[in-house]
Amino acid sequence: GSLTSACDLVSQIVKLSSLKHLALDLHGCAALISAWPSDGLPLILNRLLVLSISFSKCVRLTSLCGLAATIQRLRQLTTLQIEVCGCLELRNLDDLGSAIGQLEALDVLDLNFSRCTRLGLGDSFWANFQRCRALRMCRVNVAHCRGINSVAGLARSLGDLPGLSSMQLNCYYCCGLPPHLQWRFASLVAFSAALAKGGRGLRCVRGAD
Repeated sequence: GSLTSACDLVSQIVKLSSLKHLALDLHGCAALISAWPSDGLPLILNRLLVLSISFSKCVRLTSLCGLAATIQRLRQLTTLQIEVCGCLELRNLDDLGSAIGQLEALDVLDLNFSRCTRLGLGDSFWANFQRCRALRMCRVNVAHCRGINSVAGLARSLGDLPGLSSMQLNCYYCCGLPPHLQWRFASLVAFSAALAKGGRGLRCVRGAD
């Protein structure tokens, strides 16, 4: 729609001090430029356990820094879902990665960055995940993210997590990665094997995601 800023909407959330589950869906707001107050939200949301946010196809959105500033304060958060697929102007999410690394209680992490064609995520972003010691389930979709040139750091971080029981990774058409990594991996074992073998004995079959 014609919404250009969600800051006023988001700021109203602070009135709900006992909120434990927040789902915010602003996908398809093509005019949206500012998605979150730049300094985040105050600590009044510190009871929040589940946060689910979609800014998908907000094609003018350039930053999630304000969102990151909020997330790093939500120390009780157990589930984090962020969907920003098709946000063509997003380039750097280092602040978000650092914020995720502060979530020691996080149990489920679901990140969909697919078709963010200018987005670059390096090993420094993935390294933050190893601090989420309670993480049990991790799902990451970076299909068609042409700026991604390494995912080895993700394997290292997740491999250090004692309770991880489920992992899914979609790297279809990440042309900055070698062909044997442009796959959808359904487990950490399969992903780690692909990294270790360097493509030997593997056949790349890419889907249309």
